[in-house]
Amino acid sequence: MEKTKDVSKQLDSKVWKKIDVPSRFSDLLYMLTKQQLDTIRKTLDLKGLSSLNKGELVEELGRLIPLQMEQILHTFDLERYDLIKQISANTGMVVISDDFSYAKIESLLEYGIIFPGLYNDQKVLTMPLELIELFKELDVPELQPVLKRNEEWIKLTHGLLYYYGVLDTAIIEKVEALTNQKIDTSSYFEVINSASDYYQQINSDFYGFSDQRVSDPKQIIKDHQTRSNIDYYPFTKKQLLKAGELNFIDKTPAMERFLKLLQKEYKLNAKQTDDVARQFVNMTNLDASPAQMLSYLQTYITLPSFESVQQMTAEIIEVYNNIRMWMLKGHTSVELKPAEQKQLKPLPTKEEKRSKVVDIRSYKKIGRNEPCPCGSGKKYKKCCL
Repeated sequence: MEKTKDVSKQLDSKVWKKIDVPSRFSDLLYMLTKQQLDTIRKTLDLKGLSSLNKGELVEELGRLIPLQMEQILHTFDLERYDLIKQISANTGMVVISDDFSYAKIESLLEYGIIFPGLYNDQKVLTMPLELIELFKELDVPELQPVLKRNEEWIKLTHGLLYYYGVLDTAIIEKVEALTNQKIDTSSYFEVINSASDYYQQINSDFYGFSDQRVSDPKQIIKDHQTRSNIDYYPFTKKQLLKAGELNFIDKTPAMERFLKLLQKEYKLNAKQTDDVARQFVNMTNLDASPAQMLSYLQTYITLPSFESVQQMTAEIIEVYNNIRMWMLKGHTSVELKPAEQKQLKPLPTKEEKRSKVVDIRSYKKIGRNEPCPCGSGKKYKKCCL
């Protein structure tokens, strides 16, 4: 615990340095470490600067970043544009709350246009005077359609990956079909890679783009390939835009009924039921069993009898069979025809359901250092606790 606190203090001292507002561009750049400056030149793909010392690099970045400003704006969405707009309209800074994530701060800093700092003992984000003036010149009506296009690309991509887990370059074809527009591949990848750094919802690798919850993209791709006779579930554009929102949880009718049961019979509040729903969706897609889901649920509630355990197990299996699964290309198991269900993964029989029941008499409270029942592989204290 002490070590974690020390790391947090080091991070705070590195990020939150006292600054003047408004500031000159060179002053803000000089406050960064050489490593941070190198990250900026790599992010912007600026060539021929790797051998420069810090002073030389600051000078070159101060000259080259303004030339990149328009292109940077063309990879942003409305959230990041609105942030720059607020900074520009508020004498060069905005105060941010503690829940503004470090990942977002780091992502913005890597472009060398927005800088974190302390002003009057408040955490702020600021832009240098030179870039504020440049932004006012670049903030033309023609920018808005680009920002809205990027917003749509990002949310549709988040939504597709929420339901399918992993998609290769075919994801562009799906976004094209949903937007009825031809997509420039280079522009799309620039927008999505920028968004993946900022929102932390997408990973990219050899297999393509994957939802950040996916632990083994290779396996999901293999699952998709073995189900070549099944089309991807045809989500509507509206469904995918909704699924692309931050902290979205797909609450199917079966899930909604189950959550109402937890609220009524076990007095769980809305936040607790949301946590259960989110974990059940994640656990199902990570190939956890209904028995593991029951074990996780018992970190929230106490089941008073063996009969109540059996009843809850049946409820969980109903939820499990109605969750949209990555391996099934966004389908639920009950949506697939019986022959396909047999080929893939048969629904449990009554006897199999009984075998999955966790005996309440042998149940014990999960220890902080024991494996988390959600199947993540982490200790309980480092995961769902």
